[in-house]
Amino acid sequence: MYFDALTLAAVRHEFRATILGGRVQKALHPGLLALGLEVYARGRTYWVYASAQAQDARVHLVEGKLARASDEVTPFLLLVRKYVRGGRIIEIEQPALERVLILHVQRRDRDTGAQWETRLIFEIMGRHSNMILVDGAGRVLDSMKRVT
Repeated sequence: MYFDALTLAAVRHEFRATILGGRVQKALHPGLLALGLEVYARGRTYWVYASAQAQDARVHLVEGKLARASDEVTPFLLLVRKYVRGGRIIEIEQPALERVLILHVQRRDRDTGAQWETRLIFEIMGRHSNMILVDGAGRVLDSMKRVT
């Protein structure tokens, strides 16, 4: 499947119509180099599937519940659970003519009450695909594929 900037613009439009303002309830690895997010928005549950595999790079909504492929928990998944799970998706953007989708997630700390924003960036570029978690100051917290 060819995933170009026009296809990603359609996905962004669908995400804005469905999951914008929703709360991320779960994060899991449904496969190798894949991330699944359960988002509750507008009175229903949506599942976001993102893959960074070279031959199968994509991000989209899926029907039905995603299942874990294994019990392996990666450092990237732990950080996504820490900074994204429980947060609200406040913005979904795509830089012009790019194969990059950015989810802005805002979360409140239960203990201190402080709010912070993180960005989950999906780069859908064939064998160069990646998922990157960035904090509010623009510092990279972690990525699915680590590039030296």
